[in-house]
Amino acid sequence: MIFRRSATTDIGDFSLDRRALNVYMLLNGKDTLEKLAESTGNNLGTMRIVISNLVKLGLIEEVRNDVVFLDGDFFRYLLNELSIATGPIAGVLIEDEVQSLGYEVDRFPGHRAGELVERLAAEIMRNERKAAFLKNMVGKIQQKGYPV
Repeated sequence: MIFRRSATTDIGDFSLDRRALNVYMLLNGKDTLEKLAESTGNNLGTMRIVISNLVKLGLIEEVRNDVVFLDGDFFRYLLNELSIATGPIAGVLIEDEVQSLGYEVDRFPGHRAGELVERLAAEIMRNERKAAFLKNMVGKIQQKGYPV
């Protein structure tokens, strides 16, 4: 989830603790909660509480973007290309990486396709296979119109 500061004119009376103020000042409408948690040293549970309070105060709002998810065709291609490079363990590697990034295969955001491919490429030991995998996957990402 991504949040930004609200463009409200009637803020009212409120007080923020140091943690909430720090989070509020870092909100830019682009960074995810995960990235903000890393930046502030908070865990996601704490971030959710802080964000919830800021929303209730009307100080921030969620940025609603139409999230494009990776489709079945992309994952079939990914599985095929990774299988060529790593063998039958490819499916397990994909599932593990998707979960380690905090998603499910059927709800993986397209803007993180490049990161997923890079992490999977790190599992390929032979350089020539790794290079071929990366080349083919970058081509597929571009064909699908996902950000690289």
